[in-house]
Amino acid sequence: MRELIREFRHLHEEKITRLDLHHHPSVTPEEKLQMKVYALQSYVSDLADQNQVLVEAIEDLEKEAKHKGSRVGIKLCTSDCTVHVS
Repeated sequence: MRELIREFRHLHEEKITRLDLHHHPSVTPEEKLQMKVYALQSYVSDLADQNQVLVEAIEDLEKEAKHKGSRVGIKLCTSDCTVHVS
């Protein structure tokens, strides 16, 4: 997962760097700036998607931990609890 995140970052940084270094005579400064805005919007969108995936993964892990914790609690109680009937 980390490698994928690094790759996304690298691709976006490379795209922005190419826009900065590319000097095409038919592209106005305003158009170049607009292309950078699009590139940055794309980067932000990818980051939002990554955050959503991470949030969902954390939620899944929390559910799993609660489920395992409740199972452990039941096992502990059944093996360690003594029932006294009077």
